[in-house]
Amino acid sequence: MLVDKVFEKLRQEYAATNHSALLARLESLLSQGVPAGRYQELAAEFNMTVGALKVAMHRLRRRFGELLRREVEHTVADKAALEDEIRYLLSAISE
Repeated sequence: MLVDKVFEKLRQEYAATNHSALLARLESLLSQGVPAGRYQELAAEFNMTVGALKVAMHRLRRRFGELLRREVEHTVADKAALEDEIRYLLSAISE
């Protein structure tokens, strides 16, 4: 599946920088809101500030979006279809 391919690329990138454990804890939060207190728990777990963890989550979301867009571009014929497909995939992931 296309999304699995994106996650595999993310796992490779995070492994290359010794951040696999962080990705493993954050990836489930990509498609949902972060519950109250969750940032504090994860920040403590990884010995980070809450601000640093929020930045890490923002970067993960941005990189996920970049990789997803790149993969979807290979499967559609035009830009309008690209945006529609990305919206569909993101809604399917969040369910």
